[in-house]
Amino acid sequence: MSFIDFELIIYLAWRIGFACIFVSALLFWGVLAVRRHFDKKAKRASQFREMWETILLASLDRVPDDLPLIEKQDQITFLLLWNYLEELLLEESKENLQILAQRIDLWRMANRVLRKRNLKSRLLAVNTLGWLKNKDSWNLLTKLIKHRDTVFSLAVARALIHINPRKSTWVILPLMAEREDWSTDNCVDLIKLIGPDEITDKLILQIYRTPPRSLPKLIRLLDLLPPAETDQVVKKNIGKI
Repeated sequence: MSFIDFELIIYLAWRIGFACIFVSALLFWGVLAVRRHFDKKAKRASQFREMWETILLASLDRVPDDLPLIEKQDQITFLLLWNYLEELLLEESKENLQILAQRIDLWRMANRVLRKRNLKSRLLAVNTLGWLKNKDSWNLLTKLIKHRDTVFSLAVARALIHINPRKSTWVILPLMAEREDWSTDNCVDLIKLIGPDEITDKLILQIYRTPPRSLPKLIRLLDLLPPAETDQVVKKNIGKI
């Protein structure tokens, strides 16, 4: 008959129970600490947004002389606010936003955000560089436009168009022919942004340079061109399709 040490069993049960209570308490305080951290972070972000919304709206009339420092953890929030106003306002109303951007060195801020790994943050930075229309961004953006991600590469294309519509066509048109992930609708949106009058001659020239397999998409884009020029290009290239 085996001997059972009930005192040992009771002792082990007590220790296991105490350990479970201790672990549960740690988990509780851990969850509470994380929640407090995120609540504090959300409150801080809300206060930052309210402060800068007031400043940005006031800047439409006059840019304040003293602007608060934007800390690293607030940069994404600020870029969201600034881009929202850039997209919302008419071109003639944006002058003071550009002045404010210069004073806070927004170009450098956007370039720092662009170095992040998070794709959404990088998209936001690219949009910002496009709205800033700073020519110093050109070389970097012409490299980034070859990024394999469709949404990101199209965002870069739009940024290049904002910086220099005429010059951007020489970068964008070859990619319209080469990139299968750029749909016809995507390309139409880019052409509208550039302006059909600006792109007509260059699109015709690109058709002459494009291999037959890529011609159908470019031919479809000719719907945006003046009818007389469209007919001429289609007749000369119809045999290659």
